[in-house]
Amino acid sequence: MQKDCLYGDDEDSAKCGALLPEGSSCHFEKDTCGWTNSTDTDIYWKRHRGPTLTNHTGPNYDHTTANDKGFYMYMDASDGAQWNRALMRSPLYPPTRLDVNDPKSPYYRMCKLRFFYHMYGVHVYQLILHVQEVVRGCQNCGRTYSEIWVKNLYLGTSRKPANVWERAIVTLPEITRSFRLEFEAIRAIRPYGDIALDDISFSPECFSRGQLSCVYLTNRSVLFVEMGR
Repeated sequence: MQKDCLYGDDEDSAKCGALLPEGSSCHFEKDTCGWTNSTDTDIYWKRHRGPTLTNHTGPNYDHTTANDKGFYMYMDASDGAQWNRALMRSPLYPPTRLDVNDPKSPYYRMCKLRFFYHMYGVHVYQLILHVQEVVRGCQNCGRTYSEIWVKNLYLGTSRKPANVWERAIVTLPEITRSFRLEFEAIRAIRPYGDIALDDISFSPECFSRGQLSCVYLTNRSVLFVEMGR
């Protein structure tokens, strides 16, 4: 096995606690893995394969298979108007393990989110990652970590957008409750700026035995029941 294998094949699955929760590794080949669009935005993320619909923007193929048969998620800038945004939310995940926030632990700050993004076009603008803690039965009780990762490639920035998939590795903040991720893509002035995502996964250090109760295992997926903390 090689480090960070595409489908998590390098993760130690000998013990239940080492497995990642359902939906925490997704290449979008079969479905969206529980990722959904917010209903209060003007434009939406789409599951797509092959080139996007507007010339000179967007990827021509996915990252997983590197051909036009593979799927990815993207925000079609031609769907909206200036400064419209698309917000894609993950399924609910259990809290990350406690020792990733302990400076004395060998796992300190080792909980990472890994993904590939594609931002190309003369009017490509911004991709943002947020984290939202969720408290059952209580709205607005969990912490929100806004903009833990931001990529801005609008006109006037020092970096020019390139027609390539690029990898991001983001260290997640301290998370003590169930949580979800949010990817926000913002459209600029004109429709030449599609934004795409593929191969989203957590590092295996994010979750540990004692936080997940294994219920059913199939096709590299684990359904979980959150345990008391």
